[in-house]
Amino acid sequence: MKVLVSPAEPRSIKYLIDGKVSSKPEDFGVDFMWAAGGSWYGVQRKRFHDDFLASLKDGRLQKELGQMQALEQGFLVLEGFGTWNLNGELIEPYAKLDRKGFISMLTSINLIYGVPTYRVQNEVECVETINAIKHWTESEKHRMGQSSLSGRPNVKSKWGKADSEEWAVHFLQGMKGVGPVQAQAIYDHFDGVPMTWTIEGPEEFEKIPGIGKVRAKSIWETLEREQS
Repeated sequence: MKVLVSPAEPRSIKYLIDGKVSSKPEDFGVDFMWAAGGSWYGVQRKRFHDDFLASLKDGRLQKELGQMQALEQGFLVLEGFGTWNLNGELIEPYAKLDRKGFISMLTSINLIYGVPTYRVQNEVECVETINAIKHWTESEKHRMGQSSLSGRPNVKSKWGKADSEEWAVHFLQGMKGVGPVQAQAIYDHFDGVPMTWTIEGPEEFEKIPGIGKVRAKSIWETLEREQS
């Protein structure tokens, strides 16, 4: 499937990417959107020097991060790099953001909102990154949370106890669409592996940052099968 591209994107971007102009991505807080494995994925592109800083000031970025939760997975691509002085302060018209605050904000975007963030230099690198992410999501192995870099922990001899955090995180990563970060977030939220008879329904999972409606339903259905 071609990438759906927001009408607001510049002509240069539309020329570089194999896409189709549509307003649908804007309903989910992104500029680019595509379907893979029956689920929707999207990328929000921000130019660091103007769009990104302005969206921090007017609260637009926070709104868009919230909208992305309806996707199977949203991503943020920051295009361009700021200039910082020796005191770690950003040299820009909107300079209330220092380097420490910037890193803290990116950490929140990644871990609290569950939106991976990428830094690129220009439009060409931005499009290359979007295409690479799209290719990754189109792999069934990747969508299942399997990776050669960070996957489920190796099974150890004393595993299997319900109060073992390591075992619980391993178990949760066996569910479709649940990677290391999501598994840890679920464990922390419920203080263990959730049981279907102690929670009301899939809506409980939607309260967890980084778990959208589609993923919440999938997790709930898996728990019902495993615990029936």
